[in-house]
Amino acid sequence: MPITSNRVPLSLLALLLAAGADPASADAPANPEYASHFGILGRPTNSAVVYRRDGYAGAYCGDPADTSAKRLIYPIDAPGGFTIDHIRVSGVDQSATHDLNLKFFKVCQPFLAAGTPDIQLIGSGHSAGTDGTFSVLVGTSSQPVMPETCAYYVQAELSAADTACVGPDLVVREVRVHMRDPDLIFKDSFES
Repeated sequence: MPITSNRVPLSLLALLLAAGADPASADAPANPEYASHFGILGRPTNSAVVYRRDGYAGAYCGDPADTSAKRLIYPIDAPGGFTIDHIRVSGVDQSATHDLNLKFFKVCQPFLAAGTPDIQLIGSGHSAGTDGTFSVLVGTSSQPVMPETCAYYVQAELSAADTACVGPDLVVREVRVHMRDPDLIFKDSFES
């Protein structure tokens, strides 16, 4: 029986490793972590607005006659040093007249000093053009988390001020935060 060589498989392995994705890229993030919020867990910006729950823990405007702005806030609690890569919001949009508008904010207070908070819009998205179930990616351009001085949240707007809402035709079901843990060595190599 002839002895076969390992050269082809080893060279193929070397080629695959050389062509592999950077582990820190958004396509193949190292140590991905996820935090999810059900739609109904959003905090209303106006306590007078009525929200209802659909059968899947989603939230929608419960009073179509109400014409105040209907916004839900989803606070993001990420450990310091992590990087938020993107946020994915899913739900249902069966409305021809309304879209779910999403914004990702970073609010920073000067460290150990008095001052006005700095509010930055980091990313946005909307459900326009979807019919039925949707999943919207809100880009963040890889935000490093600084919980010592900054707070992060996603705002979901079901309808603008002076506009009647469409009830269960526009539903927020989940807000999912995709982030990376910078502790590559210990998390991958030493935990069992």
